[in-house]
Amino acid sequence: MKEILVYHGKHGDLYWDASDKSQALWLLFKHLDENMEYYSEISDVEEVKKLLAEQVELREKIQDEMSSAPNLREGAALLLKQAEERIVLYKDEHRQAVLYRNAKAGQVASAIALLNHRIDYEYESWEFDHLEEE
Repeated sequence: MKEILVYHGKHGDLYWDASDKSQALWLLFKHLDENMEYYSEISDVEEVKKLLAEQVELREKIQDEMSSAPNLREGAALLLKQAEERIVLYKDEHRQAVLYRNAKAGQVASAIALLNHRIDYEYESWEFDHLEEE
């Protein structure tokens, strides 16, 4: 049986020979990046680092305010929750930005990690399968 990589795209499935899985995934990454522009929303690494640092600083300020002003605790708790949610989001964005930058520099492992991270994104699912030989 021949192993293949199956990409489940918006307009149907595409197939690559997966006798070398890393090479097949590299070709899928290049296809999604160059032909489909699926990674165009990924922010610059430094931009995301800055946004993340701002949220961490904001979280610390809110925590300080909560400890020094008990009457602000309820409102500050909501702001703290929002800051925490943004921190999680920016950490994920930062991870993707680093992987994308490294993949664009030719690091196949980063391209594979990015594909695995985004496998559940709309139009980015893929799987390995086998072709039955006749």
